[in-house]
Amino acid sequence: MTTYSKLPLTTSRREILKYAGAAGIASVVGVPGLGTRTALAQGGDFDEFFVAMWSGMPNLDPEQNTIRTCLIAQNWLFDPLIWRNNDSNELEPYLAEEYSFVGNNTWRFRIRQGVRFHNGEKLDAHAVKFSMDRRLSEDVGSPNAKSFSDIIETKVVDEYTVDFVCSSPFPMLPAYMPTFSIMAPQYYSENSMQHLALNPVGSGPFRLVEFKPDDILRVERNDDYWGQTPAIKRVTAPIVEEDATRVASLLAGDLHISPRPVMEDFDRINATEGTMVSTSIGNRIVVAGLNYDLEPMNDKRVRQALNYAVDTATLNDVYLRGTGELLAGLLPSTVVGHDPALEPYPYDPEMAKSLLRDAGYPDGFETTIEVNPGWLIAGTEVTQALQNFLKQVGIEAALQIRDAGTLSSRITSRKAGPIYMLSWGGNSTFDADSYLEVLLDEGAWSCNTMPEVRELVQAGRATADQAEREEIYKQASQIVREEAPYLFMYLQPNTYGIATNHNWRARPDEMIPLWHVNRV
Repeated sequence: MTTYSKLPLTTSRREILKYAGAAGIASVVGVPGLGTRTALAQGGDFDEFFVAMWSGMPNLDPEQNTIRTCLIAQNWLFDPLIWRNNDSNELEPYLAEEYSFVGNNTWRFRIRQGVRFHNGEKLDAHAVKFSMDRRLSEDVGSPNAKSFSDIIETKVVDEYTVDFVCSSPFPMLPAYMPTFSIMAPQYYSENSMQHLALNPVGSGPFRLVEFKPDDILRVERNDDYWGQTPAIKRVTAPIVEEDATRVASLLAGDLHISPRPVMEDFDRINATEGTMVSTSIGNRIVVAGLNYDLEPMNDKRVRQALNYAVDTATLNDVYLRGTGELLAGLLPSTVVGHDPALEPYPYDPEMAKSLLRDAGYPDGFETTIEVNPGWLIAGTEVTQALQNFLKQVGIEAALQIRDAGTLSSRITSRKAGPIYMLSWGGNSTFDADSYLEVLLDEGAWSCNTMPEVRELVQAGRATADQAEREEIYKQASQIVREEAPYLFMYLQPNTYGIATNHNWRARPDEMIPLWHVNRV
């Protein structure tokens, strides 16, 4: 059996890596009634708790989106089988009282008994099977399906035991589970996709009250929750895409959590009575996607030229106050499989011009950059700065602002760009698989073609030997750096402005769980 000790909230990169991935080929057992989500309330309940969402939420069906704000909200409404500990970031059982690798490429989960969905349906092994089958269904077309494609069958062993039979050991399966929501079988079978997008039913600590896509979400405490009753009666989550507006609302006392303030506002937030900044090392990378299907991004020389053309170190210094980490590829240092030997592209505009000449663009070219500013800290300013760097080497890039739903749809249908701004948190797995599998070749968020990396990703899934996996991912990272399917920028920290009357603090996984929040 694998067990873990607690870590302080100020977790280092090394500690994140230590506890990031799957629990290994081992058994992990939870203690019924205890855990991250079951903290006792102190100091009285909150009648209403306000959390601003920095980017739009087009729907709340876990199989119709992969947008971070949607994942956060869905986690209030649904329960996962496994969760990350609030203090240590380690994986621990939640709806699953225990889980283990039982051989023959099979993971077994024992489900907690006595849990009901908000509509009264029973949550058991059949509900878990239904939820995974729905995720993998071609008729549903979930953007999450490819990440779970190694699961070839979900078997109900008994009423509260389920097996995930895989085509490989799939060692990172537990790391994917915190964002896998368990759904009510009858409800999700009888209603249309359009209805389910707007009317989620889970078993989580909060129930839906009102949802207006890309506008506002309201939920209320689930007083029948199987775990500890949350100390928050109602949560209101408005969509506030403007950075300045979120900060102003926090300072005015209208918000309890204001995500992603720009660094320039840190001093003001900390200096205001009743508010403070909370930050954490995370795993969200910021890159610019380059669409191979749209010329001239199908030319490696052009893609490399863009990487030489942009001074990412200056962007990091100006917009993140140097707190970011420059990327040499898609894997930051907080992710299992990162190769510290790879160097980021240096800022070299003359090399960029030379590569453009070799590619047949001595005078540069015109192109478009698509961006949803809420997807990255200081999104508008960073994109405008990138636009200016490209102009210095002859590339005239027009900016196209997109809402979150539109841009995500354009990326997943390979229509975005030719350049598009993207931030990616790796589904909070802290594992190379969730970057390379999703962002390259046939991945759900890929606009490139890299079959050689695809083969390496499959090889990484086929072995449970962690050292072997890391070598495989280093090979993949070398190819990625050379082929430059993205303009590699930086790892951005997780930043929040928060009211000081509660105990929620920034987490490495970017989630905003509220069931453990207490008044202080």
